[in-house]
Amino acid sequence: MALQGRRFRDNGKSATHGKHRTQYELLMAAVQRGEVDVIIVCMLGQLWWNRRERAEGIEILHKHEVSVLCVKGPELALATAAGRLLGEADTL
Repeated sequence: MALQGRRFRDNGKSATHGKHRTQYELLMAAVQRGEVDVIIVCMLGQLWWNRRERAEGIEILHKHEVSVLCVKGPELALATAAGRLLGEADTL
């Protein structure tokens, strides 16, 4: 099996300024098309910037069975209720 990766980056964007996140939207569209199995982030707080994004993101990732691996922090196992709860609690 070949490892294939694609990077989605919103570098230089700040959650506090509410800038449009084109790369995040492209990532979630790729998830919905079934093109993503795993998302690797430094911290969950960098993946989701607000509660709405987080709630929608968790629902989409759970539906498409996508895992989230964090370099700093625990894996987000959305297949389990405990994992979804961790995703909610980690970014509050």
